[in-house]
Amino acid sequence: ANLRLSKSLFKCEVFEVKLVFDKAPLLNDEIDFDLLKNHSESLQYQLIHCDKDWKTSNISSMDAIDGFDTDYIENQKISYGPIQQYIHYSFKLPNNHTNFLISGNYIIKIFSEGESNKPIANIKFFVSEQSSNVNFNIDESSDVEQSKYLQSYEIECTYNSSNTIDPFSNIYINIEQNHQTFNQQWISGPNFIKENKLVF
Repeated sequence: ANLRLSKSLFKCEVFEVKLVFDKAPLLNDEIDFDLLKNHSESLQYQLIHCDKDWKTSNISSMDAIDGFDTDYIENQKISYGPIQQYIHYSFKLPNNHTNFLISGNYIIKIFSEGESNKPIANIKFFVSEQSSNVNFNIDESSDVEQSKYLQSYEIECTYNSSNTIDPFSNIYINIEQNHQTFNQQWISGPNFIKENKLVF
């Protein structure tokens, strides 16, 4: 499993959100950020499981999170010396209070104590697991010029029919170039099923 970070900041006081990966899968991955203030304040975070469009999923928090989906950020350090003072906050996921039960898209919402409707920042990330073997084949155009920017592809991935209800409606494939979302492509449902493989 692994995590990937994307952030949306809502307050200008927040500076440099960072996710530090541990080499081991899902072991003590650290979220760091600075709040540009000269005094500390009590902050909380909330974990929200999302669908592929980053909207709150219909999966309950109890089925997605083991432990608390909302907790306090207790690790904070006041800066001394710089002209612009700041408070450094950090916390780890998973931790003693929170673990992930299922893979998928998640949002970490960071907010002042009791003000979840006024987020300071939203951090998007996903938890993945190896549940399928994928073959990705690219065919270049026979036209020399077109081959520089036009390619076709075929994807085959194994799946367990006993764990998947209606793969034509419930399986999506996301294709990105170098983790860039602006030109990503979503494929909905396979073209056909061949034995225990989905072909797109």
